[in-house]
Amino acid sequence: MFDTIGERRERRARRRKYAAIGLLTLSLMVGGLVYLFGPHQDTDPMDIVQGTGAALEGYQFEYTGPSELEVRWDEATGEPWAPTWIKGWARNASDKTVTFDKLVYRTRDEDGNIIWEEEDERFSEGFSLQPMDYITINIMPICKRPARLFELVVEGALIE
Repeated sequence: MFDTIGERRERRARRRKYAAIGLLTLSLMVGGLVYLFGPHQDTDPMDIVQGTGAALEGYQFEYTGPSELEVRWDEATGEPWAPTWIKGWARNASDKTVTFDKLVYRTRDEDGNIIWEEEDERFSEGFSLQPMDYITINIMPICKRPARLFELVVEGALIE
């Protein structure tokens, strides 16, 4: 009945410690239940997806230009809804010189609408590729809507 001052302090400290442990355990349990039973999206928009050889989770890669140019997509990186970085190259696989006015990169949505387009400034004055020459493709499309097709277009091509 008659506790000393030291015993009362120890008892109070023990109660505070047990209360803190109990609150921490309760908050962890509630957080776990919210995580388990809360809404989840199929994919987190910050996930990074990668592919090689034009294989990137449902995206299509298309080349529009002369058949003398061989295009290869080496690497593609992006978010689940749009590509953000594409690497590759285009090589003159013929024995003729290929001259073109410009290269244009485009991304299109599922309906075929152009949502991003950029001209490669390295070739704004035109360019010629001798047999077996190649150019590198290293582009970062900026898409604010979901994209499903990346397109490389060679405009004004002449075969000499």
